[in-house]
Amino acid sequence: MRYSRLSDSQLDEIVQHLVGENDEIGANAVRARLAAVGVRVQRMRVRDSMVRVNPTGAAQRALAQKLHRRIYRVAGPNSLWHIDGNHKLIRWRIVIHGGICGFSRLVVFLWASDNNRSSTVFEQFVHSTSKYGVPSRVRCGHGGENNDVCLFMNTYRGWERGSAIRGKSVHNQRIERLWGDLWRGVTHVYHQQFSFLESERIINCSNELQMWALHYVYLPQINRDIEVFVDQWNNHGLRTVGHQTPYQLFVQGYLQRQAQPLTAMAEVFETNTAPQGAVASVPVLNRQEVVSVPVNQFSPSQIQMQQFQEVDILGGPMNGEAIDALQTPRRDASVMLPAADQLYGDADFIFQQDLAPAHSAKATSTWFKDHGIPVLNWPANSPDLNPIENLWGIVKRKMRYARPNNAEELKATIRATWPLITPEQCHRLIDSMPRRIAAVIQAKGAPTKY
Repeated sequence: MRYSRLSDSQLDEIVQHLVGENDEIGANAVRARLAAVGVRVQRMRVRDSMVRVNPTGAAQRALAQKLHRRIYRVAGPNSLWHIDGNHKLIRWRIVIHGGICGFSRLVVFLWASDNNRSSTVFEQFVHSTSKYGVPSRVRCGHGGENNDVCLFMNTYRGWERGSAIRGKSVHNQRIERLWGDLWRGVTHVYHQQFSFLESERIINCSNELQMWALHYVYLPQINRDIEVFVDQWNNHGLRTVGHQTPYQLFVQGYLQRQAQPLTAMAEVFETNTAPQGAVASVPVLNRQEVVSVPVNQFSPSQIQMQQFQEVDILGGPMNGEAIDALQTPRRDASVMLPAADQLYGDADFIFQQDLAPAHSAKATSTWFKDHGIPVLNWPANSPDLNPIENLWGIVKRKMRYARPNNAEELKATIRATWPLITPEQCHRLIDSMPRRIAAVIQAKGAPTKY
């Protein structure tokens, strides 16, 4: 194997990009992610890099409780798939459905959605069979979301052979084990993000508009990160099988067992007697869905859709544009209008804002026009021409003296600092606008004393 020729600093930069602020992801997972993007590095170099990039996270993982492993045996690849749903984000009406091959530990499907319907699980299952073939058996829980998959398996493989094995989650250990890695690799990042949004009262789980917006903004991000996780998982070496990857075990298992009379082998090597196209011929199910996730009742208007469509929703899990998009409809309606009425009453005023995508969107412009609020048509790029920048400077100086030690202290400091800014300070900043404009013109756009 030829390893990539990277300096320690280059490797650290790539590792920092892959890990981000995730303290839970380990060296083997990072090495697999590197391999998935074509970077092959020795295991020890990856471990050393992770210590340099995030020593605190490395220490926490070293002290974490180790797993107790049990013996697991199945005949070969596609002999048994384990499928299940992960409800770590159920508070925000998001469910992740997944399936894994018991023999090779290849993740065959993994997807987040805003419902727990059996049709959703079946759609992902059918899509995965087009890539990896139909398994001989599946193991799943008793939940109604698995009904369609179980009906298909019993119809396609037979009713009296255990084609769909339903039982407790303790017997579904392959997928249960995967959920732990998914939590460390993806889910906990969004759990923390959504909890933060709730604590800041940016979202409310009982508000249909905000839940719809949360799904519109974050579901594509979650599924993007899940795809990265699946690539990492299917390319990571398994210690108990000589560091072979799930992909390697899956392909190797088929090649080594092609002559054996196994159901999964017979289908791949065209020695089976099952009718072709059976997946497409499954009868349409008309029974009522068993749903544990409330259906969102909100229907966005054309203006609201325009506003969200102009946001880069794949900018990253902690993307400020996404958070801004969640806040804008609520802030404009319930915060800005009462404040403007209190400050100005019937007097004329002009509204100024920066060039954040949520502010410059067509839908936002339409909202201001519909409410008769004139907006400055040249949002200032220069901090000298936007008085709000001076207020942020006051907040930052006070925070610097406070020296918060963690996120909670930081939030408490911001909340305590903002009310200390007096209306007189704001009015003085607004009154300085003519002088600011003259100074910027004289400096030909260069920085000024403001």
